Amino acid sequence: MSLKPLDVYAMLRQSCRDAGGQSAFARKHGVTAAYVSDVLNGRQDPGPALLKAIGVRKVVRYEVVK
Repeated sequence: MSLKPLDVYAMLRQSCRDAGGQSAFARKHGVTAAYVSDVLNGRQDPGPALLKAIGVRKVVRYEVVK
């Protein structure tokens, strides 16, 4: 299933709510609360740890255009 970036951010926001907030989510997944905040505010892209925590993996595709 293909997701748009906004879908990933929505999933991360919901995961933070479910965990009891950004700080609780960050502690549970071994990242900083500042990093979670930066991702949610578009200052950084979500990395492997955050993607894994919400059950998503990043796949890069290239297609031939004629």
